[in-house]
Amino acid sequence: MVTGFTIGSTVVDLSHPMTQGMPNFDSAPPYRMSPYYRLGDFELPGGYWGCNEALSMSGHSGTHLDALGHVAQHGELYGGVPVAEAQSGVDGLIVHDIEQVEPIVRHGVLFDIPRLLGVETLDDGFGVDAALLQRAADEHGVTVRDGDCVLVRTGWQRHWSDPQHYIGAPGGVPGVTLSAAVWLADRGAFLIGADTGTVEVTAPGGLELPVHLEALTRRGIYLLENMALDDLATTGAVEFAFICTPLRLRGASGSPVRPIAILG
Repeated sequence: MVTGFTIGSTVVDLSHPMTQGMPNFDSAPPYRMSPYYRLGDFELPGGYWGCNEALSMSGHSGTHLDALGHVAQHGELYGGVPVAEAQSGVDGLIVHDIEQVEPIVRHGVLFDIPRLLGVETLDDGFGVDAALLQRAADEHGVTVRDGDCVLVRTGWQRHWSDPQHYIGAPGGVPGVTLSAAVWLADRGAFLIGADTGTVEVTAPGGLELPVHLEALTRRGIYLLENMALDDLATTGAVEFAFICTPLRLRGASGSPVRPIAILG
């Protein structure tokens, strides 16, 4: 339960703008926006002009939330649901799709790892393990409680304007390790978010995603990717109200979101 914030509380946006050419993995169609009607293309009575646009994107475009059905292991989704029973060739996922995720309004905590280590950003391929999370918890007074949304800052947001480096830096991308995911899961985390494209640490050209398997498939923990966490870090806040509402995209394995932190 989230309480304690009122009108006038500080609201921090934790998302990136959706723009053409933003970082995007080859496994997802890129974001595209094109005008459909431009102002002046038509006029209705009273001098009314309107405009509209056509959008093309993936459920995993920009800042987005992974549904539990995004990943399977050995042919099964979270809860042991066989893939054959979980998806339709026409309608996509029929089990664990993003539409089934209720609006998220929960207690949030931030692990600011660059602050802990006295750096601006973590090095390429740096792994944030369980021991480092425990150290941050001790030094910054962070406590993960059952049902919390946990955000892990790496400082990688600074590379957002360089998509090639952001997605596949020569030395890999920093993020949480499997031991960190287990540490958070054992403490009851509901969601793990980060300012990188996968949340988890990745090696150059690496194809293994053990944190996705642990979180989504084994533990039923949502992953929130491509977050913008620098503004939140500048406030010094480690606890806040966290709100994230995915679009009700029936059958989809993810959804773009605009998460916010509300500081009392």
